[in-house]
Amino acid sequence: MKRLPAISVLLALSFALAAAAWADRAALLKAHAAYQRGDYPEAVKWWRRASDHGDAEAQYNLAIAYDDGLGVQQDHVQAAKWYRAAAEQGLAVAQTSLGALYDHGLGVPQDFEEAVKWYRLATAQGEPFAQSNLATLYYDGLGVPQDYAEAARLYSLAAEQGDAHSQNSLGMMYEEGLGLRQDYDVAASWYRLAAEQGDPEAQYNLANLYLDGRGVPEDEREAAAWFRLAAENGDPDAQNSVGTLYEKGQGISQSFEEAVRWYRLAAEQENAYARYNLGAMYLEGRGVPQNEREAARLIRLAAEQGAAQAQFELGLLHVEGRGVRQDYVAAKMWLSIAAVHGARGAETTGIMFQQFMTTSEIAEAERRAEAWLADFQAKQGGAE
Repeated sequence: MKRLPAISVLLALSFALAAAAWADRAALLKAHAAYQRGDYPEAVKWWRRASDHGDAEAQYNLAIAYDDGLGVQQDHVQAAKWYRAAAEQGLAVAQTSLGALYDHGLGVPQDFEEAVKWYRLATAQGEPFAQSNLATLYYDGLGVPQDYAEAARLYSLAAEQGDAHSQNSLGMMYEEGLGLRQDYDVAASWYRLAAEQGDPEAQYNLANLYLDGRGVPEDEREAAAWFRLAAENGDPDAQNSVGTLYEKGQGISQSFEEAVRWYRLAAEQENAYARYNLGAMYLEGRGVPQNEREAARLIRLAAEQGAAQAQFELGLLHVEGRGVRQDYVAAKMWLSIAAVHGARGAETTGIMFQQFMTTSEIAEAERRAEAWLADFQAKQGGAE
């Protein structure tokens, strides 16, 4: 007899929980309908209601709303709060997203070890984006010791699930022989899978294999086709390559005007090599009216970004006074910098040019070059 009240209480609790579950499900359906019709504030209202009752799916969707600023003001701190609530309930996509916030320092202090923890939890559930992100941390040695073999293993898991980024990354590891045996044929296969999904980086990488005949038959036309696809998808390296093909008439009909158009698109994305190439077109008046000042401006931008050939060319412009004032100290400075960065002929040219300079001018040029290189190296280290 004493058990009956307990059973009644349990039944009442079960009915209450069931009713709450049905209410949460109804809230999620209403949120989904609002989201589909673009009424994000209404969707957020229903997600919040279900989230307050502990529904992990609703918490995850509410976090996305805060992450992307959908229906609410963008707030990464709130996004982290709700991702964490869902992640702690074991939702793999939420664990991945919380890891990404720690990875990039959004809404939480940047903490690669914490990112690894959450990625690892999601990876154990087979979540491909977590596998890919964790692979990248192993590749870069962030939050874990650098381990190319482990990075390749994790990229492979995600690639097998169709993740284009991982397919491209795995292709790069096969191409370079990092963490596994170098194999251009396998690299080409993974690049192709990602490229066919529209991944511009993979399209660019596959194009380079066709251009060089590595893992695939050498085919300039096929290379040009893949470069163009990547370029049309906005990849600046591919846009620069398409420009180069048009300039040389390689795989496509030669057209300086088209070369300029593609170089300009890449230069507008601050691609150093495109800036240099566009500057060279202005310098010689190919595809555009000759304009030495514009040429020097573009070449200087590329040189400041570390492009060795641009540094060499800028040195020569200062020697000749083309587009810039003639300045032997500046010329020697840029030739010295170009030599350090491996520009062929820069060191020899700099040495030959010294005969026209005084000892104090040479010393000043070397001082400026050393200061520039130290500052550039510091900036590169900070960027990493």
